[in-house]
Amino acid sequence: MTELIEAPSSALPAGAQFHRIAFAAGPATGETVLAEFPPALGRRVVVIGTDPAATPARGELLVLAVPATVDEEPDLLAEIRDWADPPTAGAERTGQLLMLQGAQVVWTPARLAVVAIPDRLHAVRNAAVEVAYYDAELGAIETELASLWPELEADTPLAFAFAEQSVRLRRQLAARFRRVFTLRTRLARIAPFVLAPHAHPPTLATQLNERLRERVRMAHRVESLDTQLEVFERVYEGCGQKASEYLIARTGHTLEWIIIVLLLAQTILVTVELLSAGK
Repeated sequence: MTELIEAPSSALPAGAQFHRIAFAAGPATGETVLAEFPPALGRRVVVIGTDPAATPARGELLVLAVPATVDEEPDLLAEIRDWADPPTAGAERTGQLLMLQGAQVVWTPARLAVVAIPDRLHAVRNAAVEVAYYDAELGAIETELASLWPELEADTPLAFAFAEQSVRLRRQLAARFRRVFTLRTRLARIAPFVLAPHAHPPTLATQLNERLRERVRMAHRVESLDTQLEVFERVYEGCGQKASEYLIARTGHTLEWIIIVLLLAQTILVTVELLSAGK
């Protein structure tokens, strides 16, 4: 595994900033807020550290914002890219590199470096951070959904036939359906923003946002997840329907037997009374 470079060795321009960020939910609790997402997402970009050598934990991102131009600082840009997307011997870089209108964005799941002129820097940084959040959320949904496929394959027969030995699985099936519904909810919250049409009139920040989303094929991933979730929902809805039908039928059979037993008991009592009266 390649070690992450701690920080660019060249002197960074005045105004350059390192931020270790996380995507927080709920009301603000006194932390430094770098940006806020639309209310429908219920997320804020909060600063939890400023150490450039830190290793981001799961759900965190280390962001470097540098006020410069790609034409004037070629050596620094190379070092910034090495910091965000370290080279590996014999292998291609895995991060995304995007240059547009004098701005540069280098993005990996752990680190994000943004270079732009000062008056556009914050807007470009926030646009890139927004895409990083969507990508992380899609990745989390993809990972969790992939882990559910073996369970779905095991549960699929229950969507066609439900028996007495399957009754004990009802809570387990309900829990799995709730997990699928939660994933559907998470996807539904971000899909309108991932699939948002191009903004007009375009700005540097909106164009970078759009191109980064295209680079990581977000629209295709949303469509793929939607199709997979539909399969899960159909199977577990079928399981729920078969379970309900079986339990209703079982209850009906139980009531029928109770009625039969009561009628037999009544018949026996009447017969005994008739025999006693005839003596």
